[in-house]
Amino acid sequence: MRAGAGWICVGATALLACGGSVTNAVDAGPDATVDASTDAPVDAPGDTTDGGAEACAPPLSPCDGGCVDLRNDQQNCGACGSACGAARACTQGQCACGCAAGEIVCGQPCVCVNPSTDPDNCGGCDARCDDAQLCANAACVGAGD
Repeated sequence: MRAGAGWICVGATALLACGGSVTNAVDAGPDATVDASTDAPVDAPGDTTDGGAEACAPPLSPCDGGCVDLRNDQQNCGACGSACGAARACTQGQCACGCAAGEIVCGQPCVCVNPSTDPDNCGGCDARCDDAQLCANAACVGAGD
């Protein structure tokens, strides 16, 4: 604050008008074209006029000029550009296998099986029934049981 000629000057704008100087001025608005070199690194939503990153409302994050939810976006899972492959779903920022109800993951990448009926994974992964047996209700049944 500076007093002079009966005026009290407050703030960077008033200080300049009252004959002072300002270094490292903080931008009053992220889209100000006259001070783009000191502009904020994050723009207001919808503003990319000065090259700053797009501002996104939580829980969204800026990616490729748009706002995405890194917790469940298939093309940006956990980080911008980190896409989940086929048979995978983005869940809580991690690519996880997207098995149907009643199925479990046995093997990589994302081999989904039904342990109630799969004779190679009967009751659990790699629990094989004998050749002459079937898997029913997660148990090997038939010849030799």
